[in-house]
Amino acid sequence: MRKVCRSIVVSGEAVYKTWLDIAPLLSTMLERSDMSHEQIMVLFMRVKILTVSLDKKKAAEAAEQAKLLKRPAANLPTELSQRPAKTTRGAGLKSTNASAAGVIPDEYLPPNKILFAQNLPDGYDIDALTAIFGRFEGFKEVRLVPGRKGIAFVEYEAEAGAIIAKENVAGMTLGPEGQVMKVTYQRQ
Repeated sequence: MRKVCRSIVVSGEAVYKTWLDIAPLLSTMLERSDMSHEQIMVLFMRVKILTVSLDKKKAAEAAEQAKLLKRPAANLPTELSQRPAKTTRGAGLKSTNASAAGVIPDEYLPPNKILFAQNLPDGYDIDALTAIFGRFEGFKEVRLVPGRKGIAFVEYEAEAGAIIAKENVAGMTLGPEGQVMKVTYQRQ
């Protein structure tokens, strides 16, 4: 019976790829053989176990081949085989830069009582900016940054005044060249 079982498995490895392909062969053996029904059932079980173990062996060999493909080859020049493996990036819009991980774009900063004005013409001073931003409720002061042209901070007494000022002033064109002023909330 073992000899028959081995010959079926060998033929199964070469010709028959699945258990369903081997089953008709075994039923043909049952018709032509002098084995009892119990012996044929034992044979069926052994063949099934052996084919499963062959499938597991083939899967393990395939996994080993995949591992070998990921390793650097021994016959490659040293400069290629010692290159670091390529790292994969995260999905979506996440930055891989650690310092930029917590940075929020200016457009999405939460409201607060201090506005940050950018792209101001060189000729605009505190008086000109006070004339623009002073129209809104709760205006407190304008601060220019020494040594930096084109930017200023505008402070209000409450967030409500800053919100209204930002909505009305952002995108305003200033100066003879028509520079568009960008107004955002100050970073906290």
